[in-house]
Amino acid sequence: MPIGASLANAQLVGVELVPTRVPVDFKYDPRGYVDLGGIEERRAGGWSPLPSLDRWKEAKSPDGTSGILAPWQFEDAPVGRGIRFELNGTFQPLIHPKLGLPDALPGFEIGAIPALASGPVAAQAVDGLLSLSLPGKQIPIRVVGRAQRFPTVVARPGQFVVLDYDTLFAALNGDRPGLALPSEAWFFRGQRPDFAASLSKPPFRLKRAVGVDPLRARLTNDPLAAGTSDLLTLAGAVAAALGLAGLVLATRAALGNERLTLAEYEAMGVTPRVLKRSVQARLLVLSALGIAAGLLGALLAVRLVGATVAVTGTATRPILPIEPVVPWPALAAVVLAIAAAAAIAAALLTGRALRETAARRLRA
Repeated sequence: MPIGASLANAQLVGVELVPTRVPVDFKYDPRGYVDLGGIEERRAGGWSPLPSLDRWKEAKSPDGTSGILAPWQFEDAPVGRGIRFELNGTFQPLIHPKLGLPDALPGFEIGAIPALASGPVAAQAVDGLLSLSLPGKQIPIRVVGRAQRFPTVVARPGQFVVLDYDTLFAALNGDRPGLALPSEAWFFRGQRPDFAASLSKPPFRLKRAVGVDPLRARLTNDPLAAGTSDLLTLAGAVAAALGLAGLVLATRAALGNERLTLAEYEAMGVTPRVLKRSVQARLLVLSALGIAAGLLGALLAVRLVGATVAVTGTATRPILPIEPVVPWPALAAVVLAIAAAAAIAAALLTGRALRETAARRLRA
């Protein structure tokens, strides 16, 4: 007789064949067989059949026994075709879909599951394969990538393996439902404001919810972090202003020292336009070298300061070492602004220096 599922949009993942006859001694008798027709789902418009169970497989109990599942032709039943499950002495009368797991490896019930592993764990792999020991089961994994850290692994930061949840859950719970329950869930899309509150209601048991954006905002707006950022920004602005002033003063001093030389070149027939371009080109090269030297010195100072900071504002050592981060877009914008201002200043000062005639400059 067909069996119905009344949950809308549900996915049937297993059928447990509970015996309908209980012996006098109340001991489970792992003998006999069970015949199953089609599985149907009850919807608003009535009953609709679910996919056939012909491609399902038997669960294997911890002692290694399993039932025998085979297609069957019924002679006197509401349906003509179905499946017959012989208990065959198993104490775990369960059938489930094939779950789409990789083909079994020698010595394992399933094939290798792709995984992301930390460096020390991946180094133990042989031909990319590892055996992961979990409660009640050995899972073969294939290391397909490496990572240095995982956010919630804090006790042993260098020892972790990251697997696809659906694949691992199927591998652990296909034969033994309830063997492994999820203790952590990750969501990679924005959720509604009441999302965390909804997870606090049954059937969920929310212990703690962490959002990336609120966490980043809280850490960024921390008084110590915000004060440090503001201080460094102010120091950077002052350094940029001093650097620009130094370039302007150096340009003016160079033109003052070469005033007589430029006048002599002009008196010998070199046009003011050629002299202006040559002086501007030389000043731009010197300015570029000065900007590059200042930039390298600033980066070195940032690295040295970052290397000396080992604890947070609460004097605790963070799991992730404190590392300086250079905002390259902002840095590029500042460097371009200084370079443009230096080029404009060089052009103005050069034009002003060559505005007078060569004879007047020679007399001066």
